[in-house]
Amino acid sequence: MNGKKPATVRDQVESLVAIAKELDLSEVLWEEGDRKVAFTRRASAPVPAPTPAAPAPVAPPVPKTQFITAPFVGTFLRAPKDRPPLVVEGEEVDSGDKVGIVEAMKVPRDVTSHVAGHIVRILVENGKPVEYGQKIFEVEPK
Repeated sequence: MNGKKPATVRDQVESLVAIAKELDLSEVLWEEGDRKVAFTRRASAPVPAPTPAAPAPVAPPVPKTQFITAPFVGTFLRAPKDRPPLVVEGEEVDSGDKVGIVEAMKVPRDVTSHVAGHIVRILVENGKPVEYGQKIFEVEPK
């Protein structure tokens, strides 16, 4: 024999990698008999520029208007019988103020404001039926 030790598969692959680096190849496919070696070399990525600091968190915007809704199914009344309406459009209300009534089976229940502000619109006519959760008043918060 010639005294040379046969190259191992590892030696052959390392030689291919060295050749790929030397020639700046990104892909290599090598075949010898029934052996196949293929690899893709990652190109050195440029150093990314530093990212700017994230802006300070901003509080979510307060909705321009909020709604007072029907507490249950019934008939909406703007006032007790023979009385002026509890509120009118443009009027200021505080949280907890009585703004209307929903009556079911002759049992009246108060509709109260959960927000302080002024009444922008009254969305349901007096004496009309309402569903649970139906918007009755549009309020612009203070």
